[in-house]
This record gives sequence, C-alpha cells and structure tokens, in this order.
Amino acid sequence: MPASVSYALARQGRCTSADLQESLGEDREQTTSGQLYHHLRALQSARLITQRRPGEYELAPQAMIQVLTILAAAFDLANDPPLGPPVVLPEPE
Repeated sequence: MPASVSYALARQGRCTSADLQESLGEDREQTTSGQLYHHLRALQSARLITQRRPGEYELAPQAMIQVLTILAAAFDLANDPPLGPPVVLPEPE
C-alpha cells in the first residue's frame, strides 16, 4: 500500500486522507483508515511525504526523485515480462 499512496500523491499532488483512501481502488475495501494512517506515518517518518494540514499530505520536495524512481522501477517490474529466454532449472535429485 505505501507504493499506492506514493503513486497517488505523485499523480495528484496534495491529497487528503479521504482522497488517498479513494485512490486505493480495489484495495480500498480491504484497507481500513487505521491501516492507511499507519502507512502515512511510516512514509512521514521516512521523510518521503509531508503533512501540510491535518489530513492533507503531499510528497516531500526533497524526496521527489527517489519516490519517482522507486515507483518507476515497481511499475516496470509489475508490468514488463522478464527479458531473455525462459530459464530451465535442473530438477533436484
């Protein structure tokens, strides 16, 4: 979920916690507001996001490049097939 939250903040800029909960899409129904706040606090303590007002968050300017790099790598891993021919591993004896 932290990647989903970071992605929403990178895409939308400043967001409220309600906006972030809504942006979780299918995960929204399985994610409680308590879990969202837990992840928001973790992202804040890592100085990746800042809280401008109560319930309003945005990516920290000094962390923008790092967050976008992580999101780009995660997106590539999730959507690109592996390169090269399939590897056949030997059967254990």
